[in-house]
Parts: sequence; C-alpha cells; structure tokens
Amino acid sequence: RKTVASRLKTYIGGGITNAQTFRLTTDFADGADPIASNWEEVDTDGYGQLGSNVSESSGVFSFSATGIYLIIWNHVAILDGDDRQVYSSINTTGDNSSYGIAAEVREFIQQTSSSSAMCTGGCFHQFDVTDTSNQKVSFSVGVLNESTATKGDSEFTRTGVQFIRLGDT
Repeated sequence: RKTVASRLKTYIGGGITNAQTFRLTTDFADGADPIASNWEEVDTDGYGQLGSNVSESSGVFSFSATGIYLIIWNHVAILDGDDRQVYSSINTTGDNSSYGIAAEVREFIQQTSSSSAMCTGGCFHQFDVTDTSNQKVSFSVGVLNESTATKGDSEFTRTGVQFIRLGDT
C-alpha cells in the first residue's frame, strides 16, 4: 500500500535533485561583464552539494541537465567613499553568445563614518533550461566609482550564487 508521500513523489517528479552554491574567492575593484575569474564551488562549513549539474568556466555557468532552475544571486560591495550606483545582474543566453539581463539589483554606498561602507543586494531568476548546449548564465557588476570593490572570500560566501533545480522542464 502506497503512502501519501510516495504517491506525491510520483506526481511531482521526486523532489529537488540538484542544489549547488558558487562564490567569488577574492575582491575586485570596478565593474566586470561578466565576472570571469576567481569562482569556486563552496567547500567549507559543512557545505551540502546536491548533484553536479552546474559547472563554471571563465565566468560562464553551464548546465548538464535540462530542467527549471532557480538562480539566487547575492552581491556585496565595499568602498571608502560614496557610489550612487552599484548594480549587478544575472545574465542569460539562449544561443551561447548573446547575453541579456534576466534580473538586476541596484544598490548605493554612502559613507557615514571614517571607515569603509558596504552594501549588499540580491536578485533571482527562474531559468527554463531546455538546451544544455546553448542556454548559459553569467553575472555582471557595474559601478560609477571605479574604486568600488566586489567582495569575495574563499572561507565563507560573500558574493555568490545558488542554483536549485526545481524540476523537469
């Protein structure tokens, strides 16, 4: 006799089969389109990778399995001064060439004391991957003050992204 849980699993595709988090390992100043280097998959503090569908090369994230992926982006910036426009985005392509902004967050930094000021912002996008050869993701940062730095660290996640495969396409 089937339980309610086993019957639900049959109908909704068995649950989440992939969840991965990537982060920047070092800081960089000014903007970047895309953020092309210093990425790693998280490997500290009991990180629980589920599957390995997502990979990164030169700032381009690829998928080895089709499906609907939730992409959650978090950006942290720092500056000893003011920057009225700090923005970052999730960019997608369907042709492995032309990227467009799928989601964007805009922030600002206003220094209110003698030490550096930080800002953080995040955005998300649900990406329907039907073509693993051509559908890819990258991330960009733009600033007005070229001294604004995006924060990275290899010990814990500051600027990073999480990919969760929600189910079949």
